[in-house]
Amino acid sequence: MLDLISEKLIALNLRAKAALADERGEVNIIAIVLLIVVAISLVIIFKDQIGGFVKNIMDNISGNSPEDFQA
Repeated sequence: MLDLISEKLIALNLRAKAALADERGEVNIIAIVLLIVVAISLVIIFKDQIGGFVKNIMDNISGNSPEDFQA
């Protein structure tokens, strides 16, 4: 009888560990989705500033800078 109870407790323990492992995976997915949402929101909010920054860098690289640098 004790062996049967011991087996049931071991099985219950294994099921509990499996359930906890599954929940951790879901939390990680939610965290990743939230980070992606924040990143996309920041890009949308600062779209004009990011575009101007990239254009300025590309202009400086190609030599079409609107400012004349004098040393």
